[in-house]
Amino acid sequence: MGEVRLHTSSAGLDPALLEVGRDLVLHLDPAHGTDAPQGTYVFDFLDAQARHAADRAALDAVHRWRALVSEALTVDGVDWSFVWVLPLYQVANPAISRALALRQALSELDEPPLVLADSDPHTARLAAAVREDLGVRWRVATGARPPTLPARRIPPVALARRLRRAALRVATGLGAPSVVRRGSAAVHPYWPLMPVLDRMLADRRRAPALFLDKRPAGLGRSIRMAMRGGWIGLPTVTDRHRARAAAGRMAAALRREQPLSVGDLELGPLLHPQLVASALQRAPGDVAESAMLRRAFRSGRPRWVLGSWDIEPRARLVVLLAQEAGVRTLSLCHGAYLLPQPLADLDLCDEVALWCHETAPPITNWDRPIHVVGYPLPYHHPPPTRSRVPGRSRIVVLGQVGVPSTCVLDERITMRSYDTALKAIFARFPDASVCLRPHPSQDREAFPVLRSRFPDRDLREETAMDIIDLLRGVDLCIAGASTATLQGALTGTSVIALNLSGSEWPFPLGGDSAVPVARSAEELDSSLEEWQRRAALPGREDLLKGLGADGSDGAARVLSVLDGGAQPSDVGGAQEETDR
Repeated sequence: MGEVRLHTSSAGLDPALLEVGRDLVLHLDPAHGTDAPQGTYVFDFLDAQARHAADRAALDAVHRWRALVSEALTVDGVDWSFVWVLPLYQVANPAISRALALRQALSELDEPPLVLADSDPHTARLAAAVREDLGVRWRVATGARPPTLPARRIPPVALARRLRRAALRVATGLGAPSVVRRGSAAVHPYWPLMPVLDRMLADRRRAPALFLDKRPAGLGRSIRMAMRGGWIGLPTVTDRHRARAAAGRMAAALRREQPLSVGDLELGPLLHPQLVASALQRAPGDVAESAMLRRAFRSGRPRWVLGSWDIEPRARLVVLLAQEAGVRTLSLCHGAYLLPQPLADLDLCDEVALWCHETAPPITNWDRPIHVVGYPLPYHHPPPTRSRVPGRSRIVVLGQVGVPSTCVLDERITMRSYDTALKAIFARFPDASVCLRPHPSQDREAFPVLRSRFPDRDLREETAMDIIDLLRGVDLCIAGASTATLQGALTGTSVIALNLSGSEWPFPLGGDSAVPVARSAEELDSSLEEWQRRAALPGREDLLKGLGADGSDGAARVLSVLDGGAQPSDVGGAQEETDR
């Protein structure tokens, strides 16, 4: 076999011209998910078992790297390698999984010589690591240039919003002191907490406090929070100056490269510079934030900090420093945990509010109050699943998003899911009206490609409509692993789970669930045929169970926890049901 050209990215290339055995791509442009031939993307060579093993290897590598550098990354008693464990893992996982995938690909291709098609330094380090393990020859192509980055089609931001953001940056450029009412509850908002916050604002006895750097939706909420409970401020110029000095000391302490092996691959030269760069990028802002938070919490004025996770760095920092000051912390799940979670979320806060046991995160710290509060958003009694109206097929396809915390879902998954769904729908229902709903974190490059593939079909993209309103207006939802998939049961909409990941998902999108789960184009067609024949699909009760929609008032239960009137749920049962 001749040389194999290694491309950092397929962006800027014609995916149809990539050849199996001649081209390998490390990063696939999401728009090329179905056009790049199977065998030209390095992850095509890793099965589901190997991908889960790569996730575990990446987590182990991060913990070992943290042990080597935690002293250098500890400033004023804060171990920043612990605060930043999520972004560090999100750097390590893609590098390690691609190194393992490239080694597997070259092994299956009889270890051909490599030609680096571009001049990306990370690709060169990865090739060097694999070369040391396999002994393959490699060189950089003559005239190689930096790789092209994938284009991202991002919805434009309205002029009024851009002007407000600019004015806010100017107004807060010098920082802002914290003014917090004693006994308040500082709310780090996310959408599941909005009903709780609105209940707090409706009760004059409660004092929700505002984080100026993370405000809830709607200016009115922010104003009322500031008037009622005060606010957590912003770092001052002095805070930022001292933080830059601390970041400089970190950089000096991290200058020495650390060895870091994964199996037989020595990946220190590849991983260490990327991990250091991630840490130093965050250091100035986060260290300045820590000084401000310590002042805000030192007086012990807030009684509670209420958030939705404790794995994201800013949220983790808030929880750590609140606990240091004796302020109680409570986290309400940010959604249903359905995708692989190598890092345990909600392991740090003092108390946890779960929607239910079935879709809870893989918590390891059960030695604290764990409350099951139910679905936290207000909803009416979920209607029975609607029957399909003959002659009309209104279908929404929810985009399956890949996540940087696992390589189980790769860069093919979005286009493969969309393309498989649309081909199956239009083959059985040529006159169907189909809406594509991308996840908010996804770019929008898929839709123009799909529009060109189905030019004569009723196909549109919807990004702005509330998900419940969107689900209420369709007859069928075809979707992957997301909270929105479960929410179809709240609107009486039939649901088909489309799982092309090669791995099983947990209940209610797998296991003993009654929800139809399609793992291939053929199984999806069978589910569509069943919907066509039966007019309504089973699984409503399992979807509601996965949401925790048991008729209870989730917001009221969260408030009861804050008031000290809620008894923890059965922790042992929760642990048994949540372990997976």
